[in-house]
Amino acid sequence: MSYAYISHCWCAQAKYRNLSLLLLMAALSVFLAGCGSMPVQNSVVTVQVWEVFGKADKHKRQLKPLELARLKAAGMSDDDIAAGRVVGVHCAVMADGWWEGLAILPAGVVAAEGTTMRVRVIDAWDNERLGVNEFVEFPPQLPRGGQAYRIVPNWRELGRRNNFERIELPAELRDKYLVVQGSYLLKCTL
Repeated sequence: MSYAYISHCWCAQAKYRNLSLLLLMAALSVFLAGCGSMPVQNSVVTVQVWEVFGKADKHKRQLKPLELARLKAAGMSDDDIAAGRVVGVHCAVMADGWWEGLAILPAGVVAAEGTTMRVRVIDAWDNERLGVNEFVEFPPQLPRGGQAYRIVPNWRELGRRNNFERIELPAELRDKYLVVQGSYLLKCTL
């Protein structure tokens, strides 16, 4: 074996190694570019209600003291909160990533869990509290997202690899939802 042949093989291996590294970096860039971004301050975003605060019959989550302070600073009284004028809203920004906040409803406006609405992002949120945002309007209503998968009890008999399968959305809704932690959630749309 000559020195030229060995040198050629080493160079070819280095080129392939560099090409593999380049392809890996390109794939990572595409992946990161596909990440969604959170709604920015003063943007108007379409969301769905996940909780109506103040209802005595149902509390999934209690308002935190910092959230209560922000609501009171925005002019909300305990009676307003008890009347259901504060709702928790959320939307999907990417697969398994979501944005959530609180929305203040005007007096006389009522929203139930699953209601689609548009809110103006007023207050940035952090790990200590959800931001307080303002109601803008009710757009055409969309169904509340539900489970994205169902259990298949006889998966082995059917020759499947998994004991679950995807629940497909109707064609007209597929581009409006993302799967977030196993459930369909309305995409954040500006």
